[in-house]
Amino acid sequence: MPPFGRSETPPKGKLLDFYGEFFPTFLDELELDQTTVIGHSLGGAVALRLAVANTDRIARLGLVAPAGLGNAPPWWWNALTARALWQ
Repeated sequence: MPPFGRSETPPKGKLLDFYGEFFPTFLDELELDQTTVIGHSLGGAVALRLAVANTDRIARLGLVAPAGLGNAPPWWWNALTARALWQ
C-alpha cells in the first residue's frame, strides 16, 4: 500500500483520495472483478471507503480497528498506551 514498503510516494494531497483512485485501478490490473478486502487502522478506513464506492467489486469486508470511525479512541487504546495511568 503506497507509500509503504518499496512503493513510490503518492502525489501530494489527500492520501484517502489517492487510494480512492489507486485501488480500483489496482483491482483492474489484477483482473479481479470481486474480492475480499481486509483493512487495519488506516487500511480499515481505506477498505471501508473502497467498499462503499465499489459495492459491486467487494464481496466481503473485514475491518480491524479501522481509523476514522467514532470521535475518540476505544477504551482499550487508552489501556494499551497507559494513558489511563497518566491522566
